[in-house]
Amino acid sequence: IPILIISCSADLPVTKMRLSQRQQQNHHVSDADLHVLEQQINNHDALSPQELQHCLVVDTSQTVDNAALVQTINTLLKTQS
Repeated sequence: IPILIISCSADLPVTKMRLSQRQQQNHHVSDADLHVLEQQINNHDALSPQELQHCLVVDTSQTVDNAALVQTINTLLKTQS
């Protein structure tokens, strides 16, 4: 069975800026705020070496080319079949 872990991450300053911008808007997509972010950082478990073998890291600090990302995901899954 093919497996692929997609690990999305952004630099901390970018994440804090996005959360601050979200709080300034009146339509919240989630209840995440800086307190929740801090809890997530403090409770984060790193991926194991076995998991890292099946991991695609996506840096969401910058704009992501979704079409290219989908193509990469499909290619990685096909190579495991």
